[in-house]
Amino acid sequence: MKVGGVLRQHQSSPPPSSSSLTLPLAMSMPIPVSQLLSLRDGLLRRHCAMVGGDKTTGNWWLRLQDIEMGYWPKELIPSLEGGADVLTAGGEIYNSRSNEKHTGTQMGSDHFSSEGFKRSSFLKNVQVLDSSYSYSVPEKPIATAESPNCYDIQVGKEKDGSWGYFFFYGGPGSSEKCT
Repeated sequence: MKVGGVLRQHQSSPPPSSSSLTLPLAMSMPIPVSQLLSLRDGLLRRHCAMVGGDKTTGNWWLRLQDIEMGYWPKELIPSLEGGADVLTAGGEIYNSRSNEKHTGTQMGSDHFSSEGFKRSSFLKNVQVLDSSYSYSVPEKPIATAESPNCYDIQVGKEKDGSWGYFFFYGGPGSSEKCT
């Protein structure tokens, strides 16, 4: 079961077929976990992540904190030769419901989006890289929460501020509201 808040960016003319898959990443340099952790109601760390196709090689790169972490060779994902037609961002958990109850797995910081800054998880300055290699905010995002009593998402109203396009997301999983 896929549960969580996601944003989807659709291009005006998607490729003839699209697929989703999970691929191993060719890693090049680790970042210590201590440099990535934020503290609830305390120190917040900035994370800069980017996945994008290389115009010259056609490989797909992952950059984290402005460090090239690794890439997926174009031969592993030929369906992305013309680019991606969907961007999914936010949180996701797995729920087998093996005991007929919802999982207690937390999403993000385990706080709902309504708790906002310093409590809820968030992504800010979300941009997409188009086929001309220009960055822009998502044009027609769709925010969904498959189990809103367990996890939710709230998209920011202002897109031109210092946070650009942003959203809060998360939740505690199994709780009084989520069974």
